[in-house]
Amino acid sequence: MQRAEDASIEQGSQPGDFTNYSFRKSKDIPGLQCVDAISWVCYQVALFAILDKPTHQFATIGWNDFGGDQAPNGWLRASTILPGDLKKWMDEVMANPENLEKLKLLQEKQRNRERKNLAHFG
Repeated sequence: MQRAEDASIEQGSQPGDFTNYSFRKSKDIPGLQCVDAISWVCYQVALFAILDKPTHQFATIGWNDFGGDQAPNGWLRASTILPGDLKKWMDEVMANPENLEKLKLLQEKQRNRERKNLAHFG
């Protein structure tokens, strides 16, 4: 979550967007119940796209009900990165020295946070 907070601030958002999260049970938060269903449908569509796994009958119903079958006119879209495309993208990213430097900085920030946490709890 800290990386999401840092990235959000780097992109101009106000601090705090990713710091006030809660891990309460989803049954206590109606919005999460809805998101659980939508996420499951999208996951089923991704399994079909990547592994050619037949979709569960309820996933097909949900996909149609959420407008996924209506392409640009529907409100639900499931984006999937296929393994070959992900590898190609990662190779391109890692070939850029600036990205490697950013990765090193992120790793150092994480190590510093971990040291700080250990000192706090140690």
